[in-house]
Amino acid sequence: MKNKIACLIPVRSGSKRIKNKNTIIIKNKKPLIKFVCEKLSKAREINDFFIASDNKKNFNKIGIYKKKFKFFLRSKKSSTDNASTELVVKEFLKKNKNYEIIILVQITNPFINSKYIDRAIQKFLKNK
Repeated sequence: MKNKIACLIPVRSGSKRIKNKNTIIIKNKKPLIKFVCEKLSKAREINDFFIASDNKKNFNKIGIYKKKFKFFLRSKKSSTDNASTELVVKEFLKKNKNYEIIILVQITNPFINSKYIDRAIQKFLKNK
């Protein structure tokens, strides 16, 4: 049986140090969130991709990748400045019990590469 694998990308509104950092325009005039989703969408080992946000506007910034990604509404508690990333992961796991493996990706990593994600998953599965 193939493992059910989800990719969870926490995206909170209201960043303090860099205003709107998750939707800031970067390479090729794309918002950071869309740029990262484009790269991740090529991962073959991941079954489902989720944007975990407190605001659907963030999800809407990914454009055509909305076909491949799903929106997960974060609670107000997990969207505060002081909330840990683990809190949104716990919320996700409570509502999505059918995944055996969760890949957590920070949206602020534009250097992510789906090839390396796939290799890491394969190595993880091989070594149990």
